[in-house]
Amino acid sequence: MTKSVFICVLNHISTNSDLELGVVINPNQDNPNYPSIKITNNKVKITSLLNSQLEKLIGLIEFRNISETDSIIAYSESEFDESHVTSIQHLDLHLYLLKMYFFCLWTVKDNSTDFDLGFLYFQNEKNEFEASSNFISSANFTCSGLRKQIIFTIEELAEASIFLQKNIIIETKKAKVASSNKYNRITIANYFIQHARSCNDLGLKMTSYCSALETLFSNDSTELSHKLSERIAHFLSQDKKDRIELFKIIKKCYDFRSKVIHGDTLKSGKVDELDQLIVEVDKVCRDIMKFSFEKPFEENVFVWSKEKHEEYFLELIMS
Repeated sequence: MTKSVFICVLNHISTNSDLELGVVINPNQDNPNYPSIKITNNKVKITSLLNSQLEKLIGLIEFRNISETDSIIAYSESEFDESHVTSIQHLDLHLYLLKMYFFCLWTVKDNSTDFDLGFLYFQNEKNEFEASSNFISSANFTCSGLRKQIIFTIEELAEASIFLQKNIIIETKKAKVASSNKYNRITIANYFIQHARSCNDLGLKMTSYCSALETLFSNDSTELSHKLSERIAHFLSQDKKDRIELFKIIKKCYDFRSKVIHGDTLKSGKVDELDQLIVEVDKVCRDIMKFSFEKPFEENVFVWSKEKHEEYFLELIMS
């Protein structure tokens, strides 16, 4: 087995605490081939991961980006079998896990955390030092379309890690079409959420948020805007005043979605309204997605059959 070190600088995320050896990110038990990762801002620990061989392999600029950063870095010390797995394949496991952790951070609060390059360095069978690098080409933005520093507490970082380990199964072989019948509503909705987070155009973000909600709450296109607004309002709140406010929010979201999809232009006042509204729909999607992942299968309306799903919302609204 070949010992390796993975290291990657995280963008647009910070904490006011010393993470020491790091917050541990463990994969779900259904992903046994994935290594555990830690994230830390501790200078002593970061320095201990670096050496002159790494500097020569990745170059001075990238090396200084790691060694002189005030950012949080992700790292892992693991082993892989060179006879069965390439260094790039082993590196990619770290990057996929990290990408899913970013989604789990979103379930805690809105953010734009991402990374540029991840590195894996090791000694090969000939005792020669090697390094591999790779990246996943999708940036994240806040719901307002910005890339900015967001402060997380240690508790929030750990909360995202626990959410990942309990609820997220990573698929490396994906269907060509997200709406493939191999996926349930939750997985398809998650694709739309990921698309919304990787887009800085507020109009296109809104279309993806609405598509996620549509995936979870509808079975046909009949009176879609009214039906979804009603179902989401009843699903999220038992308070009449809150339901009315949620109903209005979702209706407005669908009005904007329709304008964007059909190529209408928005006046400056409407753009400002969209900027405020998208914060609300981001929170709505976050609350619903957390429910959809955490609820036990037998109690989770979003994995039921169309007939049972439809009956549930009929009874919910009529009750």
